[in-house]
Amino acid sequence: MGEEYEEEDEEREEEIKRLAAEKRREWDSRELYESSYTPIRQNVSAWWYLVPILFGLLGDIIAYAALRHEDEDTAQGALLLGIVITVVGFLLMWWTGWLF
Repeated sequence: MGEEYEEEDEEREEEIKRLAAEKRREWDSRELYESSYTPIRQNVSAWWYLVPILFGLLGDIIAYAALRHEDEDTAQGALLLGIVITVVGFLLMWWTGWLF
């Protein structure tokens, strides 16, 4: 009776090892595929620069989230534009006395 359980345990261990080896091969092939994959850059509209201009810091986040997978350069440009506009706005408010 104990020998039967030992045989079952050995069979389970062999099955687990076989499945682990299959998963390892699957992951290795996936890494090979993903490393050779280069995303296609899409041209996005320049109208996206209006989002941070009109909505400020919230517009930065929206524009970056919408564009980051399609065109990283435009997404970063929109983010930078919104940050600059926000900082300039706060500086103007401080200089004119509206802030503090």
